[in-house]
Amino acid sequence: MTVEGMRIFRLLVLSLVLVSALIGCGKKPEKKVPSQEVIALAEKAAAGDAKALAVLRGRAEKGDAEAQASLGAMYFIGEGVPKDMAEAFKWFILASAEGDESAKKTARFIEKRITAEERAEGEKRAREFEERSKRSD
Repeated sequence: MTVEGMRIFRLLVLSLVLVSALIGCGKKPEKKVPSQEVIALAEKAAAGDAKALAVLRGRAEKGDAEAQASLGAMYFIGEGVPKDMAEAFKWFILASAEGDESAKKTARFIEKRITAEERAEGEKRAREFEERSKRSD
């Protein structure tokens, strides 16, 4: 990972976390992961730490909006995971559905910058994820 890429990634994650903390992400306190922990996981994952990525993804799959937004940022930038705009859009859609207002704004930002195909694929992936999550509950 380049120094510039890591700097941009940290700023993006930090801004997402700070805005989420200021406006609240709509989660019950017992389910919310401390922001510092999510940031640390995301930084390690972006640097190629497979275990950190697995933990971050696990939390995202359980509905942690901060982890979902962090994964979205990683896919958007392509740090620690392949760059994939549809996957980035998916994770920001899911974080938005959890009540993260910052993620909602980021999803709108991304939506304006991706192709119609990427948008449709991201929405499809988000729907499929939500359907799988409902079946496993």
